[in-house]
Formats: sequence, structure tokens, C-alpha cells
Amino acid sequence: MPCRAVDGSCIRLRQEYRDHVWSYDFVHHRTDDRRAFRTLNISDEHSRECLAIRVKRKLNSTEIIDVLTDLFILRGVPAYIRSDNGPEFTVEAVRDWIKAVGAVTSRTRAIIPVHLYGQPADMDALRMIAQKYELLIIEDAAQAHGARYKCRPIGSIGTAAWSFYPTKNLGAWGDGGAITSDDPELVKKIFALRNYGSSKKYENDFKGQNSRLDPIQAAVLNVKIDHLKKTTVRRKSVAQQYTQGLESTGLILPTVPSWADPVWHLYVIRHPQREAFQRRLSNSGIETGIHYPIPPHLQKAYMDAGFSRGRFPLSEKLSEEIISLPMCPSQSQEQTDYVLDKICALS
Repeated sequence: MPCRAVDGSCIRLRQEYRDHVWSYDFVHHRTDDRRAFRTLNISDEHSRECLAIRVKRKLNSTEIIDVLTDLFILRGVPAYIRSDNGPEFTVEAVRDWIKAVGAVTSRTRAIIPVHLYGQPADMDALRMIAQKYELLIIEDAAQAHGARYKCRPIGSIGTAAWSFYPTKNLGAWGDGGAITSDDPELVKKIFALRNYGSSKKYENDFKGQNSRLDPIQAAVLNVKIDHLKKTTVRRKSVAQQYTQGLESTGLILPTVPSWADPVWHLYVIRHPQREAFQRRLSNSGIETGIHYPIPPHLQKAYMDAGFSRGRFPLSEKLSEEIISLPMCPSQSQEQTDYVLDKICALS
């Protein structure tokens, strides 16, 4: 692929899917005046193109809030989909809900599945729904770098948005992100939108934004990308130990469908008395997190959507029970064993 300049310096990124293995290759270029030039592009052996860069402006730590923020910037209105059957959903269940509440109208344009905590969503089911209603799918892959769905890397089909926030599995030193797509026309427009709507200097075809990736963040990613596979293996190892070590504790553990290969951005369990349980862990020297304590439909920022407590009972129940255990690729075996021993003693 041709090298594209992004704000004077960036990265060139090539994604290969040989044997369904996620990999990147960064190539460094220099101009005649010796300024570093890096471009971030993406493709696979089937010549799927391409990648556009944007900076994600996060209002807070909630991933779905980031999606909603982008929707409102674009004057989009979200329609939430409820599942009454737990985290797993069926095409039939979602179709019934869509029909019951009129979630899909003539103004509906896209479905935005979130690969939350690095766990892939059921994309085949969503594609069936999208085809039925003639909708686009825009994947939120902010926490899913390297995750695979039925042996295919997340983001290898269609359009996906990625985050390079420092705490992500692939993180820079500050805010940054990317959009991948196999639609050349969409890619061309996104490249312009991130640069004031301009694809030619001093000519603005659209009302765009200044959303180019900062050069220093690209330089950091250029180094960290080489370690992604290794850190992902480590995350999977910690997750496997948690699952095996906690299966008899009575805690509700993450469920991994046979078709999913998650990358464990977070390992999230459920406890009916979360606050007390979290307090006991803290007293034992184990720091935990809650991702996330308030469902989007109950956030003050979106009160004008008219949703009240009880509208999405599963989301509300999950938000009261979920707790994130320590999960870090630099986590030592001793630390993992300590977490397991303390939780087993407290359960």
C-alpha cells in the first residue's frame, strides 16, 4: 500500500492474517529533509483496505459512553437493545425486541456491537440482523486488540473503531485511536474527515475535525506493537488460572462461547454483595475495579432519552454485581496465586 503522511510523522502498519494469526509490521520511512515519516495503514493478504486515524476524546472511563459521544457529535440518536436471556443473545430474541419497541425505523443506519472486556460479540448473529434491516455494522473494538471470532481477527471484516488509550491491550502514552474498514470509499472519506474534511491541501470537501494521531503516540505504538502477542498470551494465562481456580467458589465467572477467542482486557466476575466483597478484598491488599457502575441509560447526560430505572433490568443488575479482578500482563505468578488464595478463603 502507498505510504500516507499523517501530520508529518506517523506509522505504516500492515496487518497479516496468515493462519488467522494477528500480526503487525511497522515500516519506517524518511523524507529527503530527514524528518521521521510514519504512516498507519492496514491491509491483509486479500488486499482489504484500509485504515484512518482519529483521536478519541473520552468523557470518562465508560466505553459505551465513548460510542454515544461520537454518535451525538454526528447527530445520531442511539436506540438501546435489551437482552432478557443473559449476556448471550439469539437472533430471534433481538428481532423480537426490535419489533416490540420499534428500535429499527426508517432513520436507523447502523448497529454498534461492543466487544466489551476483549470478548468478541456474536458477529454472525448481528450480520443476519443487519442484512434483514439493511444496516451497517460498526464494531467497537476498543478493548479487543487481537481478539478472534470464529478464527478471524476482530475488525478483519467490515468497519471497526479501535482505541490506543494507555490502559488498552495496545496502548500509547496518551489518547489515540484508529478506524479500520474494507470499504475504500469510506476510508477515503474518513481520511478527509480527520483532517478538517480535506484530502487536498487548502481544499475542504467536508466539515471535518482535527483528529490526527499525535506523532509521539505513533512512535510509542511502533515499539509496543511488537509485544502485543506476548502480552496477550500472558493475559490469557492469568484468565485461565482465574477460571480454573475460582470455579468452585460460587462466584459468577465470565462465559466464553466456543467460537470466541477473547484477549482479556479485563477479567470481570459477579458477586451479589459486591460492595462487601470488594471491601474484604481491599483489606487483603487486592485492588479491584468496577467496569462500569452506572448503565448508559441511567447516566445524567442521557436523561433526555427518556429511559427510567427498570427499562433495562439485566444491565442494571450487572452494574450492581460486576467486579474486575487484577489483570495485567506484567502480573507475576506470585501475585496471581495471592489473588486466588484470598478469594477462595473469602468465598
